[in-house]
Amino acid sequence: MKRAYLTTAIALALSTAVGCSPASNEQPSAAAENEIWPKLNLPVKQKPAMEQRIDELLAKMTLEQKVAQMIQPEIRDITVEDMRKYGFGSYLNGGGAVPTKATPKTRRSCMTMLPLSWKVYRAMLPKTFWMNVMS
Repeated sequence: MKRAYLTTAIALALSTAVGCSPASNEQPSAAAENEIWPKLNLPVKQKPAMEQRIDELLAKMTLEQKVAQMIQPEIRDITVEDMRKYGFGSYLNGGGAVPTKATPKTRRSCMTMLPLSWKVYRAMLPKTFWMNVMS
């Protein structure tokens, strides 16, 4: 029994030591990663000035701001304070969702505050507001 315990302890210690060894300094090649993607010949060409502006905006943004740009909360699940605090990239009003508990006063307040929340956002990125309308 002691021998099995000792063998297990040694194996665990060795595997831990191997796992703690320094990582390789080799960086993956961007060229190798790009080889798997198809080359597209699009009619819309990149505009250098626009690409530079995008790079400048991204350089100013924190990781938190970049993540917030990829989130699209539904309007009934957030407040104007959330809009200001997190700087979401877009908002969805769909599927019967109504903003802030559906009273006319709070709806009007929310719709008035949407543009104001965008102006407060530091990076001044454009926002989108989606409404799913079923007829």
